[in-house]
Amino acid sequence: AEQLSPLVQPSSNEQHLSQAPQVQLSLVDGGPGEDSGSVVFEVRAKADKYDANDDDSNDEGSKQRRLPWKTQCMGFLRLVKNNTTGEVRLQLHAEPRATLVLDQRLDSDYTYREEPCGPKSVMITVATDDGEGLETWRLITKGSARALADALEEHKMANATKD
Repeated sequence: AEQLSPLVQPSSNEQHLSQAPQVQLSLVDGGPGEDSGSVVFEVRAKADKYDANDDDSNDEGSKQRRLPWKTQCMGFLRLVKNNTTGEVRLQLHAEPRATLVLDQRLDSDYTYREEPCGPKSVMITVATDDGEGLETWRLITKGSARALADALEEHKMANATKD
């Protein structure tokens, strides 16, 4: 009878060297369809959405008053200028998966300013997902919201001829 020899296995070091290098995915870069623009402003922000119709807040047994602001995400807020059309959009990517939560074209008729109640927030009005109404969002930055408001004001004029 023939003697069977054990299979020769490469060492773990040889296996490591023979594998192709893995591509590191960036969770802060834009996703598919977002590569035709350049980032003109970026800041880390928290986004809250105003919901006055919150059914849970009308609980008569609730002793704690609930606020109508609901946190939507924390992540990178970017102003992205389309390289072809020149249009500027506000995009907010939630951490940790970089899901696109907010993607709105800047309105050239809207006045973007920091809120007088605090130097950390800017309120914006955007269209609802179905396009039938409007929503109010509060964008809160760790530093001064003035830089965000100034960037929104500066870049909204790129959309003036398209409105």
